[in-house]
Amino acid sequence: WEDLLAGVALFSNKTGAQIRPRAAFPTRKSHQMGKRQRDDSPKQDNQTPQPPSPPQPPPPPPPSATPHELFQHGVIAIGGFQWYCIDYQAAKFCFETAHTAGYPCATVMLARLLWMGMGVTQDKETANRICENVVLELTRLIDQNDSMAEFGMGWMYFEGCGVGMDATAAFNYFHRSAIKSNPLAQYSVGKMCVDGGCEDSFREAKKWWSLAAEQGNLDAHCALGTFAHNELSDFAEAARWYRLAAQRNSPDGMCCLGAMHEDGEDVLQSDVIAAQWYRKAALMGHSESQFNLGVLCEDGRGVERNDKEAAKWYYLSAENGYGKAQNNLGILALRGQKRNEMEALRWFEIAAANDDEDGQFNLSQ
Repeated sequence: WEDLLAGVALFSNKTGAQIRPRAAFPTRKSHQMGKRQRDDSPKQDNQTPQPPSPPQPPPPPPPSATPHELFQHGVIAIGGFQWYCIDYQAAKFCFETAHTAGYPCATVMLARLLWMGMGVTQDKETANRICENVVLELTRLIDQNDSMAEFGMGWMYFEGCGVGMDATAAFNYFHRSAIKSNPLAQYSVGKMCVDGGCEDSFREAKKWWSLAAEQGNLDAHCALGTFAHNELSDFAEAARWYRLAAQRNSPDGMCCLGAMHEDGEDVLQSDVIAAQWYRKAALMGHSESQFNLGVLCEDGRGVERNDKEAAKWYYLSAENGYGKAQNNLGILALRGQKRNEMEALRWFEIAAANDDEDGQFNLSQ
């Protein structure tokens, strides 16, 4: 763990620890002016294993549920553990009710929804404020070896929500929680191992993700899919994990599975199927899926070609801070009779500030 912490510290020094405990996605398409490509080679479909049982919605908490029970139901509803479908509205209700009753772990999970915009309007200011108010209570629970309090404190340090951003402190809290079999923390330890560039990082990450996935953690399912896709080029295994997640309403899983159908990677190449998965995730506020659906609308692949519809999805994605969508809004502003160079410049500057390479290229032109 000394080697892992050294890697985390090195990563933090290089980038300010701007890492997120979420699965990565296959890279999608953004535009540079005059540069558009597409691979239309035919691909074949393969069968993938089905989930261990038909996905079911999370059970509602009993009317007399305690704050702790409400919190547990909320974690289930975000796909944290067990094998139920994601239901962000149910999670929000459970976390809000437990937060109102003074349960600090629920406060952190409510802040996490607000911070990441998961099923709710993104509101980092409110998330930061409510986390600042529970630091002492979380510390008291951590002294009692509460694994969810340890995870909560780790997440706060990871994002800099309510406390100063500190990747090393985040890793320590995540690890303390992970060895107590907390699947949310197990996923996060794996993610930080990879992002920190530690020795044998993918081997360590896969170990932690596998432990979390066994408990039904959806982030771990997507992470294992991305590991199979990007590191092993095992597209069948990647599709299996993504499908397991997508069938339980994971927007990350839907986005990744849609990308595989769009590219025909060991599944049936179908822009129609890709658009269906993207749309379902986009309606849940998933910025990458909103962008990908916008690309299909702009190109007329899998859906009717419609620049207005493309602009709508790009705008929703751009409002969530997605640089590729911001760049493409700049491209659209340069098209047609209503060419607006000032609007295009504004979006290219925003995209470039978010480190989008195409936005930086277009801004330089």
